[in-house]
Amino acid sequence: EEEAAPALPVSHQLVLSAHAKTVTCLALDRAGNRLVTGGSDSDLYFWDYAGMTRELRPFRHIAEPLGAYQVRSISYSPNCDRVAVAGSSNQPVILDRDGRKLATMMKGDMYIRDMRHTRGHVAACTAAAWHPSEHETLATASEDGTVRLWDVEVAAARGNDASSLNVQSGQRAVYVLRDAKGVKTPCTAASWAPDGSAILSAGRDGSIQLWEMRAKPYQPVQLAMRATPRSEYIADISKPTSAARAAHAAGEDISSLTW
Repeated sequence: EEEAAPALPVSHQLVLSAHAKTVTCLALDRAGNRLVTGGSDSDLYFWDYAGMTRELRPFRHIAEPLGAYQVRSISYSPNCDRVAVAGSSNQPVILDRDGRKLATMMKGDMYIRDMRHTRGHVAACTAAAWHPSEHETLATASEDGTVRLWDVEVAAARGNDASSLNVQSGQRAVYVLRDAKGVKTPCTAASWAPDGSAILSAGRDGSIQLWEMRAKPYQPVQLAMRATPRSEYIADISKPTSAARAAHAAGEDISSLTW
């Protein structure tokens, strides 16, 4: 018997050429109209299918949004008005829909050993994943062994004041990945559950660890006089709800997770 034809739309294709080096990540908005690509050349390109001409050129080129660092992950916000970009830098950035920079996440203090007590990543980032429905919630993963949740509204209000340790970073929670022996292991990928109730993280030890958000420990934080009170998660000792040890071979990066 003949095999059934593939169900994928493979009859038509376009070749979009812009990057000088390998394309490492991309993100398509929910409407399917805009595409953002990032690469080893450290650059971003924004593509608009609705306004694209026969030349098939991007409508915007953002040179080195993270500095001279490889871009590793791109994520659209739920209503597609913002884009999160993470890469070999320890400071992810937030851009608006047209590529204008809104915020740079705060860097952590590399001299603090407990990763739960520093206000940002201290090593290269590996993933950025926007919450499926909460416009203000972003998760980032890093080789420092953590998944960090951010309040993007707080980060955007701070703008590019990314180096000061005396302002609110917008960090809500910190989850530290550990191997079977309790030793911290780098996080190589992260993915939200479709309803936002949990987040999956991948460790370099080959494990896949699940963090559930059912019980959210928090404390109110007054950010400024006459400002609307916000909530910030307590970064206390947290353990994953479950962990699949040796899901992949140890030392082999799990490059992608999805539900």
